[in-house]
Amino acid sequence: MEHGIKFTKQLKRQFTKLEWDEYIRKNNLPMLTDFRQKTLGNFSSFAEKCAKEINIDYINEDARIVRNYYKALANGYDAFIDNGVVMVKVKCEWCGKIFIE
Repeated sequence: MEHGIKFTKQLKRQFTKLEWDEYIRKNNLPMLTDFRQKTLGNFSSFAEKCAKEINIDYINEDARIVRNYYKALANGYDAFIDNGVVMVKVKCEWCGKIFIE
């Protein structure tokens, strides 16, 4: 659990399975074996527990969606998550109307 919390803090969001697999490979950590799953739960519940431990936002959203949401914000977009989809508010430079895509 310690490494999961550390990795969650590093990302500032819940991690995905692929991201976790890469993290444990780079850090020579063991996979989630049957024994560990009995203690930590399946991968999804493990990632969720780590996120809850440090009060990460959007715990109930798919981690890939949250990752894209934060990328949109980092690129200066006015973004939000709606029904599991990253939405972006865009202002038309010609007419000034706001569009949500």
